[in-house]
Formats: sequence, C-alpha cells, structure tokens
Amino acid sequence: MGWSFFGNEDRSEEQKPVVRKGRKSRKNRGRRPLFEELEQRRVLAVLTVNSTDGGAANDNFLSLREAIAVVNNGSATGTIADLGRILSPGEAAQVSTTTAFGTNDTVSFAAAQFPSATQTTISLTGGTAVGITRPVTVSGNTDPNTIVIDAVSASRVFTIDATAGNVTLSGLTMTNGKALAATDDGGAILSSTLGMLTVRNSIITASTAGRHGGAIFTEGDLTLIDDKIGVNADGTTANGNTANAGDGGGVFSSENVTVQNSTISGNKATTGNGGGIFATISANVQNSIIGDRGGTTPALGNTAKYGGGIYAPNLTTQFTTIAGNSATDKTGGGVQAVTAMILNSTVSDNTATGAAGMPSGGGIYAQSTVILRNSTVFENKSTTGIGAGVWGSIVTLQNATVTENDATAGEYGGLFAAVKMNIQILSWPSTLRAPVVSRTSTTLAPRTVKCGLASSEISATLRIRSSQVSSLKSKVPPRTRFRTLSVMAAR
Repeated sequence: MGWSFFGNEDRSEEQKPVVRKGRKSRKNRGRRPLFEELEQRRVLAVLTVNSTDGGAANDNFLSLREAIAVVNNGSATGTIADLGRILSPGEAAQVSTTTAFGTNDTVSFAAAQFPSATQTTISLTGGTAVGITRPVTVSGNTDPNTIVIDAVSASRVFTIDATAGNVTLSGLTMTNGKALAATDDGGAILSSTLGMLTVRNSIITASTAGRHGGAIFTEGDLTLIDDKIGVNADGTTANGNTANAGDGGGVFSSENVTVQNSTISGNKATTGNGGGIFATISANVQNSIIGDRGGTTPALGNTAKYGGGIYAPNLTTQFTTIAGNSATDKTGGGVQAVTAMILNSTVSDNTATGAAGMPSGGGIYAQSTVILRNSTVFENKSTTGIGAGVWGSIVTLQNATVTENDATAGEYGGLFAAVKMNIQILSWPSTLRAPVVSRTSTTLAPRTVKCGLASSEISATLRIRSSQVSSLKSKVPPRTRFRTLSVMAAR
C-alpha cells in the first residue's frame, strides 16, 4: 500500500473516499497554505567588562558603568545616551553584537582583568550608583569574593529603574553602599522594578539605608540564592547592613521574598522591624541560616524592634536555622508573622524583650497560626512577657520539640497558645520523655515552671505508650482541658 505524505492520494481504490453528490471530493478540494508568524527574536548581546575603572573614561577599555549604559541604550552604535558619546573602537570591541539588543543581555567580566583566584575591586566614582533601566544579567565569577564592587560609602552600588523588568546579579561582592537621607531606601541596591530581582551567589556587606532595606530594597519580588547578606565570604565574620529608620536591616521587599541556600546575619533595623528579612506579603526560606547558627557569636545575630530575624505576614521555612536574633521591643526574637509554617527547621537562642503580661515569643511570635513540623524550638528567651519559645493564637505541633526556653521574668517559658493547641506526635523516640513541650528554666518562679505550655484548649493525637499519658497530662496547667485525646499503641 502506498502513502502520500500530504494527501494519501495513493490509497487503494476501496479506501478512496466516496464522492457524494453535490460535494467535491476531499481529493479535489483546494489546499490553502497556512503561514504562522513566528515571534520576533533578537540576538542577545554579551558585553565583557575589561576595566576596573569605576567611571566611564573615554578609552579603549569597557568599564562596568559603560557596559550598563550600552544595555540601557539598546544599541552599541551611535551616541550612548548615558555617556553622551559614542563608544571608542576598543570599547565597542567588547560588545558581541551591534544590532538592536534583546530583552535580557549579559554583562560579564574578562578573565585577564578579573581572574578567578585573585580579588579585584571596582571602586565606583562620581558619587553615583550604576543605574539599570533594562533587563540584564550581570554575571561575575564563581567565587563572588574575587569581584568586589565598592561604592566607597558615597552612593548605592546599583539602582534599578521601574522600566527594567527582570534583573539578575550574580557572582559579585557589593559593599559600602550608602543612601543616608531620611527617605532613602536600599543601601546597596534600590530596585523600583515590579519585575523579579534575583541576586545569586553574591555577598552584600557594610551598607546602610536611611530608611528601608540596609542591603536591598525592592518594589517587586526578591529572590536570593546562595548569597551572604551581612557576613563576609568566610561566612563567620559579621559585616552587617543597617536600616537606620525603617524596616529590613538586611533586605526589604514590598512583595515576596524567596531565600535559598543563603546566610543572612549581622544586620540591623535600628528602629524598625525585620532585622534580617522584611517582606510585606510573604517570605519563603529554604536551606538557609538567619542569624548565628551556633548561637554563640552575638555579632552574627540580626536585630530589630520586632522580628529580629524575619518579619513577614506569611512565613514558610524549610531546613533552615533561625538563631541568635533579637527583638529589642517586645515580640518575635527570631520570627514575627501572622502565619508561620516552620518545617524541618531549628529556632534557637533568640531573644525578645517583651512586656509584663503581654505576648513575647522569644523564638516565634505569630498573631494567628503557628505550625511546627519536624522542628525544634529551644533555648530562646523572653526577658518579660508570655511565651519564651512560641506565642501564637492557634499552635500545631507535628513531631516537634519545644524545650529549654526561658521566660526570665515572664510566664510560660515553653509555649503559649492563646486560642488552641494541636499536638500531633506520629512517632515518639525512646529517648524523648513526655511532654513534647518541656523544661523551661530551673531559675523560674514555681508558677512558670508548672506552665511550660498553656492553652485553653488542647487537642492531642499521640502514638505513645499508654503509661505516658498521665505523665503528659501532669505537665500542663490544671485549668487546661483536653478536648480530644487519642492514644495509639507505640510501634
């Protein structure tokens, strides 16, 4: 049997379509070719910086400021608006295309001038930041400590215009950014774009904003991947960023913050909230350190009035350590949120000042809901106030441990749930004694020792030995009632 690719005209007689009266056969119908307009494509430009000049000298080398000016211009030919001149032959040679640029061009760094094993510094001149107005990726070295962009305390490092769209900065150290006017946001980076700002494999230190975002301020979403914010390349030496009179000592976003595999330490919101992170909508933190992992180096902790480590209405953490942070005015030493989901994480050694008879949350403070799943909250402190480890309206513990927290002159050293507590223990290690919330501080007043956890209603689903139930009940305040308590035999 023969087949034609387009029309199957070679089919056998019996397989040919029946010709109906008054209609043309399929074979005889005219074929109208269809043409589909393809999307417009442009060759993306690659500009290679081969000068450590922090300005825009008219020479045969392309500086960072000149490369960004060309991207902003959308073309390497003719007069470059931000420079007020054409490129020299040497500068033009560092641009891979002279056609109209694409929508996400790349600025890279020449290996000869920026070797991967030696630190090279670009000191910005003119007291102005490098301004970005179009989508671009600035791509440094694998070791971000080898390319340092130093604003020499005279300006920010980068400003990103509202027209810029998505911008990525990677493989860079950005330091000594300063924007000190009372309404200035973003000490090192001010991003006004509603697109995504991604900072990857970079270090931002020693920068100050007069208002919000000591290191970074974004109007749009912010993503941090493999970064160090407020700590040097070694990851153990604090070199923090500061928001003088606003929120977000480390980073501030008017939208959402995503953090992956990063360290945010040693930052301060002097009179505001969110010493490490401030997000207006949500924060999602994965595989990261917020503060001092060991809880033994105070300089690595983040500090703010509320939410010493993180301040976000909606917070999710996974495989993250939040430690050594401080809230200097009442609540949320480690975390302050409306809803907090803490998954496979550790919250420890955080401190909230608190106020007598008021909520504190030395480790975690959440106005609405706290979910602790496969997580540990320990050795947090509340100088005064209620709930040194956790304070929340509705608190759910799923295979979680809250222990060794200290309400020094307050109440409920372990956990306080204002409305309801749910305890769901799906496994009970033989080395763990009931209850899951235990051991406040031996120095506390007798009342506080008795009330390691408190809630007007507790629902518990436990897979434990029946002999441990009475032990669990004996550790909660007498006025607490178990709404539901189901016990399953331990495996």
